[in-house]
Amino acid sequence: MGVTVALVNATQEVAELLARAAEFDTSGGGFILEDALAGQVYAVRDECGALLFAWTQETYRDRRGLVAYVTAAAGRDLASMLPHIERVARDLGAGHLGFKTARPGLVRAMQRAGFESRAVEMEKAL
Repeated sequence: MGVTVALVNATQEVAELLARAAEFDTSGGGFILEDALAGQVYAVRDECGALLFAWTQETYRDRRGLVAYVTAAAGRDLASMLPHIERVARDLGAGHLGFKTARPGLVRAMQRAGFESRAVEMEKAL
């Protein structure tokens, strides 16, 4: 299947798809779609132009160099879209790709794809 991947404006179609990411919010309620859409927004479309997947990401520098960090993703399963996300990150010059999730199944799938846990996030309600 031929697909196109592009940096896009946050259209209503893309925003509606990415709103599904809130279902898997790992921020403890801090996820705000508008903030994610203010970053870099990418869309994957099939040869007929149908939206298959979208993601938002931020890039930042740390001591290891440039990092691409996925802030929201929705659509087709992440594992099948991962090669596109990785290519975009590499094209931007990133040496690392990261994301946050609380979904154990996604953690296992991404570990099989070469990701490793870097930290455990903890929180206590006060």
